[in-house]
Amino acid sequence: MKKSVLITCFALFSTMSFAQISAEIMDATIFENIDLEVNGDLPVHINLVNTTSDTLYVKWEIKRSETMCMEEWGFLICDNNQCYTEYVSTNFDLDIPIDLPSVMAPNDDYIFIVHVLPKNYNGCCDVTIDYSLVEAPEDII
Repeated sequence: MKKSVLITCFALFSTMSFAQISAEIMDATIFENIDLEVNGDLPVHINLVNTTSDTLYVKWEIKRSETMCMEEWGFLICDNNQCYTEYVSTNFDLDIPIDLPSVMAPNDDYIFIVHVLPKNYNGCCDVTIDYSLVEAPEDII
């Protein structure tokens, strides 16, 4: 049986600029009435650009909304290092330990792909991707 998913609350960010890094979502982030048998992976492309003359070490972290998110859904990200499994929510956390920051040379331009995996469950979810520099993880880009 075909199922549809209504994802009207999926929000990352549209355009941001901080610490001389610019980020922009490259495609639509609202998916409505998706046939999950045909499209079980809903990718969102985010372009991150280092506009400085310095090499930057970028940390990302996937955060799902506590109040509105289907528990069964998975999210995974592909960055300039690799594609991570849906159980990895960051590329830099020395407590885990994972130490794979995205190294961005001056004027580098990277496409990060966030994969939304609804796994045949209808619903809605708010998800954010926080980007920061490894040396200043509290300062969200």
